[in-house]
Amino acid sequence: SGIVIRTAVTSAIYEKSLRLSPRGRGGLTSGNVTNLIATDTQKLFEVMHDAHMLWSAPLAILIVVVLLLVIIGPTCLVGALILILLVPLSKKVAVQVVKIRRKRVAVADERIEIINAMLTGIKVTKLNNYEDKFEQRVSEARGREMKLVRLEQSVWGLTLVIRVFTPVLASAATFATYVLVDEGNIMTASVTFTILMLFNMLKFPINQAGQLLSKAALGLQAMQRISAFMDRDENEIDGEHMLVPEDGNNKVLEVKNGTFFVGSIPAHQANAAVTKTSGVGEEEGCFGGQNPAFTLTGVNFSLARGEVLAVVGEVASGKSTLIQGLLGELQASNATEVTSCSRNVAFAGQTPFILSDTVRNNILFGSEFNEVRYERVLEACCLRPDLQMWPAGDRTEIGERGVTMSGGQKQRVSLARAVY
Repeated sequence: SGIVIRTAVTSAIYEKSLRLSPRGRGGLTSGNVTNLIATDTQKLFEVMHDAHMLWSAPLAILIVVVLLLVIIGPTCLVGALILILLVPLSKKVAVQVVKIRRKRVAVADERIEIINAMLTGIKVTKLNNYEDKFEQRVSEARGREMKLVRLEQSVWGLTLVIRVFTPVLASAATFATYVLVDEGNIMTASVTFTILMLFNMLKFPINQAGQLLSKAALGLQAMQRISAFMDRDENEIDGEHMLVPEDGNNKVLEVKNGTFFVGSIPAHQANAAVTKTSGVGEEEGCFGGQNPAFTLTGVNFSLARGEVLAVVGEVASGKSTLIQGLLGELQASNATEVTSCSRNVAFAGQTPFILSDTVRNNILFGSEFNEVRYERVLEACCLRPDLQMWPAGDRTEIGERGVTMSGGQKQRVSLARAVY
């Protein structure tokens, strides 16, 4: 059950990350998602590992208490009462472990984000000799994380002490009560060793119950983090948010009153932002002091079937922002209307995405192979001269991120994938 839950939750987190809207990605880092998959799903697995203790531990404790009642009578309830009274203490310690771990996970997210940034831009890191700076940042974050780890392990050690000490205290109190309540109660060897054996038998269910309590607290926190992630806003993937053109309309794409924001704004103020469409950069007042970094307004155009539309402008004038807005990667105003007759959109970005696989598999990208269509795509994207240069043609293996290809070849392969 633990393996199934961990696998299912990991898959759900991955699929959710692909559907997040611009608003849903706000404040989210790759370190957060990495910790959800690597750490929080593991906590759920650990809870399921000891889940049977929910019924077996109480049953074992009940059987032992009944045997103690048969042997020494009601005086055994003193030891049982001590065991019950120490449960809230164990719970309180477990709550402290959860609080400490919450702080530790936040620092771990920060450390992983720094490492991801370094690995993503490893070329820039090497060329500018940033290794020492990254090492310093990682070491500083790791130092803060280790302080919290040591504190967490110290509190965890206290729980172990409580688990070991509890049966000893319970048995000692039971012996003392049994002897003092009646002068006729004599601790013979048979009675003494039988009681010790029974109390030792209580150690396992009590220890396992305490361990389950701690794991359940950590699992609950993991569920809360995963739940908060799954509640994030996501894009409409079924196309229902797009308007469908009327029958006979030759337009394949039309945008009216397009306003796209780079950076988040309050949802209830999105309409206010649309009232000013004079250009880039709205007044601060209409955003309540939370201006987006860039605002593209006044976008109105239509594209008919067979037409090619070129967007031309100066650097940083909003060309890439327009494309991202049409793809749903940016937050749009409530008044923005995007009409499309197709839910299938292909995008060839400025930075090509290349798999460490064959040229053919990079073009197909999981789609079914259609030889006629494939040949037309190679011709349209001018890839035939490149295929003649490679020793195995389109069966040539290319390295990670297309390390064996030139920049133009990467772009053509990426474009061929989008066209196919």
